[in-house]
Amino acid sequence: QQYSSDVEEIENTSDDENQDSSPSSTTQRSKSQDQITEEEILELQSELRTHHRHAAYSAALETATELLDRCTSHFGRMHPATASAYNNVGLMNKLLGNYGEAKSAFHDSLQIYEEIVGKDHSSYAAPLSNLGMLERSRVLESEAEEGEEDNTQNQDESDVELETLR
Repeated sequence: QQYSSDVEEIENTSDDENQDSSPSSTTQRSKSQDQITEEEILELQSELRTHHRHAAYSAALETATELLDRCTSHFGRMHPATASAYNNVGLMNKLLGNYGEAKSAFHDSLQIYEEIVGKDHSSYAAPLSNLGMLERSRVLESEAEEGEEDNTQNQDESDVELETLR
């Protein structure tokens, strides 16, 4: 995801190499703090993808949290990059079994997307889907746990039923 369409690669040269130090000349040769910060954000996104791809979810959560902090401080809370970062924190928490934290992060992402792009935008759909999948996973886990309890309690009854069928 690209954050700023007007950000472009600018040749980085030192002031010693260039005699022209006019403001327009300096701007063309060095990167602004915004550009540096946005490149750091892009690097964190890449690092997050790498951790996720290698199933290093704890490291991915740390990176996602750092990414969220950077996005919030650079873009503010009400920005698509911040909403995306909340969604990433939610995903990593879900993978680590931290369902409460995941749910909270997905809700934060949804709230931001709803306000800045609306509910009909595809960006809103991603955290909504993730929240739905989180709830589905929780229900399936709960049912599986109940099934395990029922299986141990009813093991003798099942054996009896099988015997009567033979």
